[in-house]
Amino acid sequence: MLLSKFKHIIFLSAFVCWASVLFSQQYVSIQTAIDNDWISLKLEGAFDKKAFKEVIDQNGVHYGKCIVGEVKNKLDSTLKLQLDNGTELYSDDTIVQNIIITKRIQFDISGNQKFKFKLYAMCAEITKEVPRRGVRFEIGTVCSNRLLKVVNRIEHEDMQNLAGQFALWAVTDAIDKQAFLKYSTDEKLLNRVIQLLDSSGVKTILNRKNPASLTHLISQNNKNAGEYTVNLPVSDIDKKPPTGISFWFAREYIGYGFLIMLAFLFVVYYILFLTGVIARFKNYMYPQDMDDDIDGLGDLA
Repeated sequence: MLLSKFKHIIFLSAFVCWASVLFSQQYVSIQTAIDNDWISLKLEGAFDKKAFKEVIDQNGVHYGKCIVGEVKNKLDSTLKLQLDNGTELYSDDTIVQNIIITKRIQFDISGNQKFKFKLYAMCAEITKEVPRRGVRFEIGTVCSNRLLKVVNRIEHEDMQNLAGQFALWAVTDAIDKQAFLKYSTDEKLLNRVIQLLDSSGVKTILNRKNPASLTHLISQNNKNAGEYTVNLPVSDIDKKPPTGISFWFAREYIGYGFLIMLAFLFVVYYILFLTGVIARFKNYMYPQDMDDDIDGLGDLA
C-alpha cells in the first residue's frame, strides 16, 4: 500500500515537472503580451537617410532588416516572446508603406528589462515611401492566406532580397512586367521572382502563362536595356517633401518655422528697444522742462 502511494507521488511529481518544462518552452505572441499589459512595444523604420544612403539594392531600406523594435518587460519574471511571419505592421504616416513581416522571431526577455531587435520585413505598397526612422508602426493581423503562402515561401527559401520583395508586390500591388520594367531589366531577377511565385502556388499577373519577355517589352518602348538601372521607391524621399501633413513634415519643417518666428520676434523687440533708446537720448539732450522754461522766459519778455 505504501509502495503504491509512493509510485503515485513519483508519477505526479514527474508529470508536474514535465508540464512545467513544457510550459516554460512555450512562446507567447507579442500581441497577446501587449493585450495583457505584460510588455510595451515600439516599432519604427530602420532607414535613416542622414546616416547612410543605400545605392546597391536597397537591402535594409524597404526589405531585409528594415524595422527596428524595442520591448520593455513589465513583469518581474522572464517572458518568451514570438512575432509570427506574415504579421502586418501598419504605419502611422499615410505616405509610408505598410509592412509585412517575412521571418518569425523568438526571444527571451528578463523581468523588468528592455530588448532591442531588428525585423525582417517587406513593404506592401509599392507606390508609397519606405519605412524610415521616426515613423512608428503598430502590429496588425496576419495577412491573407494567398499572401501568406508567398511570405512563407520567402522565409522557407531565405529570399529576404529583391526577388522576394517583387514577389510580394506581385500579390499586394498586382505588378506586371511593365511595372517591373520601371525598376529593373534584369531577366534573371524576373525569373527568380516567377519561380518563387510558382513554388508558392500563387498565380499573379507577373507569372501568368506565356507572358511577354522583358526584351520584347524594352523593344516596344524603344529603349536600350543598358539605359535602365535599379531605381526603387527610396528615391521618392529625396525628390521633394510629401504633400499634406505628416510626421515627416512636422519633424523637418515645424522646427524651422518656430526658429523663424523667434528670429522675427527678436527683430521686432530689437527695433522697439532701439526706438526706446533713441527716445531716451532725445529727452536727455533736449529735456522737455528746459523747453518749457525757455518758452516762459519769452512770455516774460
